[in-house]
Amino acid sequence: MKNRIICVVACMMMLVGCVVLCSCGNYKMFDTTFTYSWAQIKLPDGTIIEGKVDNWNDCEGDQLRITIDGTTYLVHAANAIMKT
Repeated sequence: MKNRIICVVACMMMLVGCVVLCSCGNYKMFDTTFTYSWAQIKLPDGTIIEGKVDNWNDCEGDQLRITIDGTTYLVHAANAIMKT
């Protein structure tokens, strides 16, 4: 009887876990987009740089290293927009 109760409780916990993970709306648990073709970057002086992305890399924390037209910019993710 004790084993059956433990099994039921474990199943209920897994069910609740699945419901919680699935109720995240449009949030992706695993982001699989790694190719971006266009970016817009805001520099500290307010200048906006935009163009075709040659290369990009996700650095430590929230920093992005984006290369546009041969020039590499290291920016915070809040100052960059990239799209496919």
